[in-house]
Amino acid sequence: MIERRLFLAGLSGLVLPALLPPAARAEGELLESADFSVLLGGNRIGYHSLRVRRDGDAILAEQEGEATLRVGPVPITRIRQSSLEVYRYGLLERLQIANESGYYEPRLRHISAEANDSVIRLVDNQGRDYDIDRAAMPGTGWRKASLEAPVLISPRNGKPREPAVVFQGRQTIETPATGRVETEHWTLEGDDMDSRLWYETGGDRLVRMILRFEGRDIEYLRV
Repeated sequence: MIERRLFLAGLSGLVLPALLPPAARAEGELLESADFSVLLGGNRIGYHSLRVRRDGDAILAEQEGEATLRVGPVPITRIRQSSLEVYRYGLLERLQIANESGYYEPRLRHISAEANDSVIRLVDNQGRDYDIDRAAMPGTGWRKASLEAPVLISPRNGKPREPAVVFQGRQTIETPATGRVETEHWTLEGDDMDSRLWYETGGDRLVRMILRFEGRDIEYLRV
């Protein structure tokens, strides 16, 4: 169940990697480091990086990326995103996302979530606040376990979503990082979360993702 209330407090406490000072960056033992090319129509338009660390009994996932959309040679918008996810014992404890969009006059917006007793307090990018299921997770894609979450947090706008999750079967694909690899192909359908995800069979490593964004298919390919 999602309970929504008007948020009255500000977001001045948010500190994020890349878009905000380096002091916010996650520390600890590095568990995974991955880089993705961001593609539109087969052409590279940006990059995305993922770093996963262990700090005591917490798992911290730090992501950042940037993409520029153009009409011919003319840039029409640039999208930047930084995020920090903190998990403890498999559950989300804290989430911070900063999204910046626009090329000539970029606009920065924030999303935050923090576990509080039996719920997660979520604040979307318009300052609305929700109490959502304690087992909710961000819909950022890197963590296969999120496919089983009762509620997904949209990384675009911070709203709680409940898309249909469909297993499409096994598929062999090829990426610069893995060569030919057998994957599990999943889709998220509806509720403004349409996407396709490929995870390496036998594990939870994300190797490819396609997101539907403003009528375009934006591809993330592991390199």
